[in-house]
Amino acid sequence: MAVGDDALLDPAVRALLRLAEDPDARLRGETAVLLASCRDRTPAVADALAALLHEDDQLVRLEAAYGLALRDDPRTAGAIERVGPLGDGFEEDHRWSRLWQWRRDKEHPASA
Repeated sequence: MAVGDDALLDPAVRALLRLAEDPDARLRGETAVLLASCRDRTPAVADALAALLHEDDQLVRLEAAYGLALRDDPRTAGAIERVGPLGDGFEEDHRWSRLWQWRRDKEHPASA
């Protein structure tokens, strides 16, 4: 983001970006959920999601990867790898379904 671009961010998004760096892991996890689904498509949000891929909690990494996939961010492939294998019960999870769909679309793009 260019210098001064953060002034263009919604105040709520700026607050979420600060919370994504909070020392409290639980708070970072809750913030990942909000950032993943927020409508803001600025690089600042995508960068915060990418940073959350380094969390120990797999569900936080899943939320971050989901948010990147929603933005069709080029870091999504690596994010999917960072999530790792999910246990039973995730077959119908909307986040994992979106990651699977993103990967499928990249591997088999529709012919023009």
